[in-house]
Amino acid sequence: MAGGAFLISREIFENPIWRNVVEFRLFFLILGNAIFAEEGYKVDDTLTLQRGQWLRSTRKLQEDLQYIENRQIKTYATSTINNAIRRLVKLQRICTKTHELGTVFTVQNYEYYQDFSSYLKGELGTQLGTVTEQTPNNNNKDNKDNKDSNKSSSSKKIYEEDSTYYKAALYLKEKIRDNMRLLGKEHLLDNTNLQSWADDFRLMLEKDKIDKKELITVIDWCTQDSFWKTNILSASKLRKQYQTLVVKMMSEGKGAAHPKKKSKASSNMEFFTNMIGGIEGESSRIIIDSRQSNTALPESSS
Repeated sequence: MAGGAFLISREIFENPIWRNVVEFRLFFLILGNAIFAEEGYKVDDTLTLQRGQWLRSTRKLQEDLQYIENRQIKTYATSTINNAIRRLVKLQRICTKTHELGTVFTVQNYEYYQDFSSYLKGELGTQLGTVTEQTPNNNNKDNKDNKDSNKSSSSKKIYEEDSTYYKAALYLKEKIRDNMRLLGKEHLLDNTNLQSWADDFRLMLEKDKIDKKELITVIDWCTQDSFWKTNILSASKLRKQYQTLVVKMMSEGKGAAHPKKKSKASSNMEFFTNMIGGIEGESSRIIIDSRQSNTALPESSS
């Protein structure tokens, strides 16, 4: 695509994707060629690309990503490209949809990238790995939660993928995805805003002073409970219903009527503990703006 331009934060140089050549080149190829026009672009009667989308076949991607090594033109194997695509999808940098003309790539968080005001006063960070829809303040929260969210948004905390809060958000999403998969509705989680979820977990742990081990147990329990697994579908809902969930879980636990659930919760807790590198004493990091280096998460919020 000749001409034109696109925006990206300089903080990309601090993001893990910078160290992975194939993923970096593929992501920037997709981002740079994504449709910018608000009205989108009609390919044919069966497909209209929306803003932030790009259509490409694997064969064409092989040509696009050719490189020179030892004075010879090299081409990535299709397996290499497909692995990179799967990795970018898993990290929530892009999502894909198969079409007879090729693969439709959607850049997650494209609107935020291309809004110049997002870069003023260091408000963007690199939201690589987040999703397209930036939901302001979660409309379903009560006034108290909105105040917390507004206060948080003033500093625009951007959570790295290896932070406790981001991993907790991802853990909850995967637990919900397991349930959605059984209903054939897994696609409903494609636009999950993990940055927003991560901030909800920060509020739960720092502001609400919820015990981390208890939080993990509650997540395991509510995503298995026949009623709550269809009602707790986001981190904000988890926070809003947390006290009710704890009381309900403890009341059921007194009867020791669900030994299998307890055993599975214990197993999941061990898995999550290992995944975040230990529940206690972890030094988690966030990105504040494009001029700052990574800093440790505070022990408590002001």
